[in-house]
Amino acid sequence: FDGADRHAYLRAGRQGAAGKTAYENNLDGAGGCVGMIRKNDQVLIISGSEASRKDNKGKVLKALPKQNKIIVEGMNLVKRHSKPSQKHPQGGIMEFSAPIHISNVMLICSKCNTPTREKHKILDDGSKVRVCSHCGEIT
Repeated sequence: FDGADRHAYLRAGRQGAAGKTAYENNLDGAGGCVGMIRKNDQVLIISGSEASRKDNKGKVLKALPKQNKIIVEGMNLVKRHSKPSQKHPQGGIMEFSAPIHISNVMLICSKCNTPTREKHKILDDGSKVRVCSHCGEIT
């Protein structure tokens, strides 16, 4: 293409140049770890700042499948400063659990109590269930 060496805005990767083409099978947010971990599951934090703690196990309070995140009880605590309001008349510093990405946690089997990768199995009636990879128990 003539003139690309003189005009920076015509070079690939520069501002004003055509961006990457988005294809049907390569959309942001498609796929991922959705649906593997549910509310009330026991999980082990395997990565991040919470992984080095002694008590890095916790119960899932809320699952956010569209964001591929979960909220674990007592983990990833953050502080927020709030002014007094009708909801919180005292105001002050609030502490609550922030979401953790699903890839940073591992499911703990309720029977054998070990961190495990889960497998999926389709039963005779056609329902899909989670199975522990260690003991084979349906979770």
